[in-house]
Amino acid sequence: QAASRPPRFYVPERIDAAVSLESSRASLPFSSRTFLVEGDEAKHVIKSLRLKEGDSVELCDGLGTTVSCTITSLDKARWQAWVQPTQDPLTLQWCGPQWVLCVGCLTLKGGRTEWLVEKATEVGAHSLIPLSTERSTVTEPKSKFRTSSSSPRKAAKGDAESEFQPGRLERVAIAATKQ
Repeated sequence: QAASRPPRFYVPERIDAAVSLESSRASLPFSSRTFLVEGDEAKHVIKSLRLKEGDSVELCDGLGTTVSCTITSLDKARWQAWVQPTQDPLTLQWCGPQWVLCVGCLTLKGGRTEWLVEKATEVGAHSLIPLSTERSTVTEPKSKFRTSSSSPRKAAKGDAESEFQPGRLERVAIAATKQ
């Protein structure tokens, strides 16, 4: 039986940038670097997976670099986890096609916008560009992609910026990269 991969978590900082910074100093090895995992990722580490200090995890930066780490400290009150690399980072160059996926769609019903973002990320789409036109209307009055301050009436008048919550769709894309 194949050994299972440790759980993977996203960090917003570039892992390979930390490598070049550390190697330019030439005084500290990469394994002495500490990464901070915060927010939803740390909450998943602490509450959902119930990982403890000494457990192995894998970090990714969403740009093709991963590194195996060990949890060194947990702060349950602030939802923070500090991890330290156990190996040098591994950067995988994208071998597949790099293409731009342009999708012209509005707020889709039934969570289909999330599905679209997730599947496009899984197949390796370079970017997604939501389409909002003058005639765009919202067909679903309680869309979870609309901010709480917007209303269907404002959206129908062309308040296109309130249609999507980019942070929510970004979280869906990040989750898809960990699959």
